[in-house]
Amino acid sequence: MFRIGIDVGGTHTDGVLIKDKSIFSKVKIPTIHEELSSSIGQTIESLLSDTDPSEISKMTISTTLATNVILERKLPNVGLILLGGPGISPEHFIKDNFSYIVNGAIDHRGRITKNLNLSEIDFISDNMLGQNIDTIALCGKFSVRNPIHEKTIKDRIGSKFSNVSMGHSLSGSLNFPRRVNTTYLNAGTFSINKKFIDNLLTFIKSKNFKAPITLLKADGGTISINEAYDKPIQTVLSGSAAGVIGVMSMKRFTEEASLLIDIGGTSSDFTIFYRGEPLFEPYGIKIGNYHTLVRAISSYSIGLGGDSFVRFEDGKLKIGPERLGNAIIFGGQDLTFTDVVYFYNKKLQKEAVKNNIEHKIDLIADKLHTNKEEASQIILKSFSDKISNFIISITDDINNRPVYTIKELISKKKFEISKIYLMGGPAEEFQSFLKNFISTDISLLPHYDVVNAIGAAVSKNTTELTLFADTSVKRLSVPEKEHTREIDQNFTLESCYKVLREMFGNTDFEISEEMVFNIISGFYRAGKTFRIKAQVKPGVELYLDM
Repeated sequence: MFRIGIDVGGTHTDGVLIKDKSIFSKVKIPTIHEELSSSIGQTIESLLSDTDPSEISKMTISTTLATNVILERKLPNVGLILLGGPGISPEHFIKDNFSYIVNGAIDHRGRITKNLNLSEIDFISDNMLGQNIDTIALCGKFSVRNPIHEKTIKDRIGSKFSNVSMGHSLSGSLNFPRRVNTTYLNAGTFSINKKFIDNLLTFIKSKNFKAPITLLKADGGTISINEAYDKPIQTVLSGSAAGVIGVMSMKRFTEEASLLIDIGGTSSDFTIFYRGEPLFEPYGIKIGNYHTLVRAISSYSIGLGGDSFVRFEDGKLKIGPERLGNAIIFGGQDLTFTDVVYFYNKKLQKEAVKNNIEHKIDLIADKLHTNKEEASQIILKSFSDKISNFIISITDDINNRPVYTIKELISKKKFEISKIYLMGGPAEEFQSFLKNFISTDISLLPHYDVVNAIGAAVSKNTTELTLFADTSVKRLSVPEKEHTREIDQNFTLESCYKVLREMFGNTDFEISEEMVFNIISGFYRAGKTFRIKAQVKPGVELYLDM
């Protein structure tokens, strides 16, 4: 049997067809943003040119599209509705002029302490519609303990908007600031994710494709296409996670601390490995300026890539973070960093393209009071300096906080990068100049051009669930599944495990966090509370023969 992995990037869509433990075929085509189904369709058709679709056992897709929307600051206007509870006020977490704090509160044990004002909800929704808001982020401070207010508001206004994202369904964590950000970004990336999935399903339906389809998550695991439809935030940084899983399926890093750089068209992703294991963010990643609750392989993104727009603006040389289109050598109109690299490497063959690129570099050279050869060197050094400074900021960040791998917490370890590995379509061209500006040893990975697609193909299906139970109020909830039920005073820790086995469908899982507290009223025990996090561990499902 075969399996397919596809990585939809901002510039190219990559695909691999894997048979047994070997790469049977691979393909790279330009991503057509206005018609993603065409990009995906061309990729699948190329991979299956000599293969019967009925022989495909699995297809997994990763994408950087949602990531790029955040990093390029292209989020649409999002209506944010916050509800409070004991402690700090929600007003500290408003985002912009489309944010509202409404009456209604729930305490840390899930008890309603202030009822909703439905007239207020109606007024706010009408106001948002008048501001042309089409997607809503809805987050209550303690909604993970009792989601009744979030659900009531969604039932009340949901039909008026294309999407209402509820915080309790995205994470079971009580960290309100991070849950607000997570919900906000989920709402903000909903439309581009919807378009992507709709286009994908349109193509799949037309080809009568029968294999199960999953999407890659930021932690390197996968989720069903239906779950990904409602939770696009889970696919943020899935491209970088795909790269890590792909690398792990082909190669083991022997250095104590090494750095993987995935160079894309719009952005580049950086991941540190410690003794062959990628670092992990158990509490949630930071994407752009937003700290979230999305558990993920630890990855850092910068708005620099092959298609980064190069220009002289406001008296300064600027590279990115904007991407205006393809490189000139690939049919674009504006000067990109890839064009400068090809000029530097003397690989411009078509006379018209060469003249166009040299003319645009000349314009920058005039501003820098130099010639185009020296101007190209200045541009390359500026890019390399940004990469070097970003690496320094990453290592400083890691060395100043607790660090985890998927397996364990690393105690008191000072990280110093001794080797850099490059992957991504332009990796070979970029290696040729980076090694002249960066002192650390730099190597290319096997199949560097399609590692992300390989990672998508070989990744495991994973799920993370959080269970809350309080025998004093006789309530149990699993927020990620939007599941609640009544329990009695005899509910125990073993009862929690039984519910989790039911939720996981008898799939093996591990406990990542377990807390049990007695509730005291007066001088007597009034009940118990349970908080358990469990997950199917992400990782490599199939290791390749290399």
